Amino acid sequence: MNKSHVLLVQCCHLSQFFYVAKTLRERNPEYKVDALFCTSSQIDAYLEDFPYFSQVYFYQHNSRALGDGLDVEAIVFPLLNRGYWQIKKVAFDLSLTNLEVDYEGAFRPLSVRRLYLSRVRPLYSPTDSFVAYHQDFPILPLGKRILLMESCHSTVLRQYQDKLDALIPTDSEVTHIRKGSVKEIRRDVRINHFESAIVFFSGEPGFSVMRLLPFLLFVPRIVVVTETGKTFDVNTRSLCRFLLERIRRGVLPPQSSPRILVVQTETVPHVQHIIGQLRGVKLFPRSEITLFCRQMDRSHFELDCHVDRILTYGGAGIWDNFRLWRQIRKLDPDIVCAIFSGRPYFRKSKLIFFILPTRRRMVFNAQLDHYNLKFRTFSRIFRSEPLLLEPEPSPEPSPEPSPEPSDSSSHVLMLQTEDPVKTAKAIKVLTSEKVAPRARISIFCSAKEQGAFASLPQVNQVFVYDPQNPITSLTTFWNMARSGPDVVAGIFSGRPIFWKQKVLFFLLPARNRLVFNNQCDCFFLNWRNVHLLLPVRNVRFDNSILFIILFFFRRVAKILLFFPRFAFLLMWVVSMNLKRVMSTTTGK
Repeated sequence: MNKSHVLLVQCCHLSQFFYVAKTLRERNPEYKVDALFCTSSQIDAYLEDFPYFSQVYFYQHNSRALGDGLDVEAIVFPLLNRGYWQIKKVAFDLSLTNLEVDYEGAFRPLSVRRLYLSRVRPLYSPTDSFVAYHQDFPILPLGKRILLMESCHSTVLRQYQDKLDALIPTDSEVTHIRKGSVKEIRRDVRINHFESAIVFFSGEPGFSVMRLLPFLLFVPRIVVVTETGKTFDVNTRSLCRFLLERIRRGVLPPQSSPRILVVQTETVPHVQHIIGQLRGVKLFPRSEITLFCRQMDRSHFELDCHVDRILTYGGAGIWDNFRLWRQIRKLDPDIVCAIFSGRPYFRKSKLIFFILPTRRRMVFNAQLDHYNLKFRTFSRIFRSEPLLLEPEPSPEPSPEPSPEPSDSSSHVLMLQTEDPVKTAKAIKVLTSEKVAPRARISIFCSAKEQGAFASLPQVNQVFVYDPQNPITSLTTFWNMARSGPDVVAGIFSGRPIFWKQKVLFFLLPARNRLVFNNQCDCFFLNWRNVHLLLPVRNVRFDNSILFIILFFFRRVAKILLFFPRFAFLLMWVVSMNLKRVMSTTTGK
């Protein structure tokens, strides 16, 4: 080719355009290259870093003067991307020599058919050198008012601080939104109108609300920073391409240094085993681990070198529990871990695992395999599996009661729902060898029957309520609920008596509920045998459960149907009065 002065048209993305310009200058250093850009918006920042052009033109500003003042011998079209039809048409109509160029900088004549074909698809596939060039291609600096969403771990943010410094101008106003700063978000969004935003898509679970917020605020320009440090401007095409790549190939979260809170929900060997896994090379070797355990197990965990901090529970006062809760909240853990083996122990610790605010919850099963707790994995925490390790032996007797259930420590609360004779017979069956011979029996009865039940040798404690003194009855109910029964028992004979105690049978917190029928045969209540509470031979209103259900629905129906009934009666009275008036008028 003998052309020495060419005009390079920006009919592709900026990274492709500057790559072709760089290739042309390297292959043909004697050429004089001019550039025709689509718009002049922030192009000056790129021209300072890529000084490849002798003269620069803009399609929006001086497109009419191109035909008169343009002194070039050929027009070069890098048809590396589809679209850009307006600038292609203007440059093609200049009636000069039209050439197309590929990624290697090779020229060929441009035909009309190839030009129209470039509207729908790119004519050249990217090379490996361009892919590497595109990875490091800088994006335009952001505006004056920037919203920085720190939707990642703090170590990731420090790792890519140099890229943020290149994106953010020195004279700009940056609003940092961190985890849990809901009040700051409301205040800053109400006051400021952001020109641009930076969001981290680092592949870590959580931060979903923070990543979605700039899109809900309709920020004009959003820049995404990925886990590899790559940055790109968000538009519909780039965002869809990025999300599809995440779905197809997945993502490996960065190895950060998270703050981990381990909640003890199993015996000491199991908890020590998962702490060792967390500090392993495959999970979080540089993590900071805080353990929340029982006071009686503190001495075992103090010897573990992987535990950085230990918090214990066991205080009896309300203020102690409140102070401990505030201390846990101040930890602000990134990950909360617990073991769910299917065994019904450590109920309070498992409740803390769910109510603690965190962005990631990790669960270990009975085989000590871990998974993240999500909606689709929530049902797995109820699986009952054999434990991998043997339960720990107790080295010395502890004054505190152990939460591990056994025959000697099982607490059964018997509610009086029948006459004293039948209740005493049910207690005798309860303490037999076939049911629970070594269980601690407590009974909830009226003040009139206290003497009859206190004299029974099987009864360890009696909770008494007095219908004439409701304040004392509330105190009794509170003490009974705090006693922590493992089993709640009651007699359901089908008679409509003691219906308040029968309702209490379902409301008291307990792991199991034991039901006695009229013949003092017992069974543990579950959803498969709940129909046994309603005897088939007495399906009348004298059935206690059916009576309670119908009584409840009757009260609710009266409340719901009060206003419709009132409106109907009012309309009926008005119509009757109108009929009377009409009949009187007709008679006259």
